[in-house]
Amino acid sequence: MPKAANLNRDQMFNNSQSDPSENGSRVKNRKRLELFLILVAILGCVVVVILYGNVIESVKNTLSHKKEVYGVWVEQDVAYYSARILDIGPDGIAMEGRVYTTRYDFDGHYLTFKVAGQDYKFQMTNSENKEMKQVTNDHYKPIFRMSEKN
Repeated sequence: MPKAANLNRDQMFNNSQSDPSENGSRVKNRKRLELFLILVAILGCVVVVILYGNVIESVKNTLSHKKEVYGVWVEQDVAYYSARILDIGPDGIAMEGRVYTTRYDFDGHYLTFKVAGQDYKFQMTNSENKEMKQVTNDHYKPIFRMSEKN
């Protein structure tokens, strides 16, 4: 048996007297496995960072876009006594003093929400997001303008 000072790392830990070429191939295989596992771990970390970044960016965009439509929206081209008024804020969408929904989405171009199973979709008609047109009704497409900002 060789002395401890003359043993390499594999011989000390494996306590084997096998052929050196066999030990060399084992070492190479172990190194390849270690390298593969390190690469998989790094790749996994990169994927997690990318996904986490996308989630944060999506939430930020959603919240910042919604603030653009906060305000009182008045229906145009109708008699003042029959004009619908939408009050859009962080708590939801109110009409005629009643909250119609607390869940709505705005992606920068379209405002969408659902009331009593009916979908409503409004398209912004200008770049300042001060005017929108209802696009869910086939026969009547009212236009709303922001009269005051919340």
